[in-house]
Amino acid sequence: MPDPKPITWQNIPGLTDRERELGEMLFFGADLRTLTLIGATVGDEHVPDIRGGQVHREAGSRAQRRAE
Repeated sequence: MPDPKPITWQNIPGLTDRERELGEMLFFGADLRTLTLIGATVGDEHVPDIRGGQVHREAGSRAQRRAE
């Protein structure tokens, strides 16, 4: 049975606080299980790829190391 609780920018694991802020600016209130976000930027800041409610990063990226 699917989990009825949406995955949001505030509860998806693996993002920095700044990435959460940027995601909210782009897609406020979106359920990230239904969103595919690839190559998004806000100004000159990159938002990690989101697919099926999971964060996908390039291996060894600086933002990934900060999120861990």
